[in-house]
Amino acid sequence: MKALIISLDNPKRLGELKTVAGRLCADHEVVVITDQNNVSGSWKKAWVTTESIGANLVGALMKPAKDADYIISSGDIGLSILPALAFKLGASLAAEITDVQKEDNRIILTHPVYGGKAVAKYEPGKKKVCISLRENYFDPDSLDGQTEADKLTILEKKVELVEKKMEEMEGISLEDAPAIISGGRGIGGKDGFDNLSKLAKLFEGTIGASRAAVDAGWVPNSLQVGQTGTIVAPDLYVAVGISGASQHLAGITNAKIVVAVNKDEEAPIFKRARYGIVADWKKFIPVLTEEIEKLK
Repeated sequence: MKALIISLDNPKRLGELKTVAGRLCADHEVVVITDQNNVSGSWKKAWVTTESIGANLVGALMKPAKDADYIISSGDIGLSILPALAFKLGASLAAEITDVQKEDNRIILTHPVYGGKAVAKYEPGKKKVCISLRENYFDPDSLDGQTEADKLTILEKKVELVEKKMEEMEGISLEDAPAIISGGRGIGGKDGFDNLSKLAKLFEGTIGASRAAVDAGWVPNSLQVGQTGTIVAPDLYVAVGISGASQHLAGITNAKIVVAVNKDEEAPIFKRARYGIVADWKKFIPVLTEEIEKLK
């Protein structure tokens, strides 16, 4: 049995994919989107390419994918490539998978449903399976050593990139932050996020926001946490002035510790929180920040 991994040049994401591949089989090959000649980790076979557009990669990936029993990816790359590969290969397809287990030669795949309120378990109907993982749900395996890689030959460029805009970000990203202090409609305005940012820095984390706060224009879209924003899995998630809509809760399903601060004791967020504080955030957050500063 053989697994083909398709990944960006990101050690954490590549490690997560390797973890899942290890649950399925022993032989692992990898395609990494990078401008480097080597790939981190020890692999049976490795390819590299600078092409990142899914439509242009599918044709080039057909040969290594035909030889694999499992084709595994994650994030936007996985969602843009695997549906087309599954169709061309006649393989089963499973997306946004949060757990993968092999039981008596049966593959069991877990996928959240109903906004994260329940999970569904699937068994692929075909031997060849394309699996797109939800990021931050698997402990990354170690990537020891380096593997010399061949260049992946792009057969045809069906899509041409016309323009690329990079949004500058300060500090750590939501996906990688160990702690996230998020604000919602209850923050009341843009200035409130300055207070949250100060607390986030003390935890060596970053700030996030609910969709309501983003729609109000208080923070950029890149900070939105939830099913329609970024799905996160920090060690600590503090929800300040967030009621807890289902799409937001779906985005923090894998957060280890959730703390909720809200004046409304009936807010749904308290059902997800391990610790709940019924209080005006303007009174509580400054006191919490002051106490954390004393510990530094």
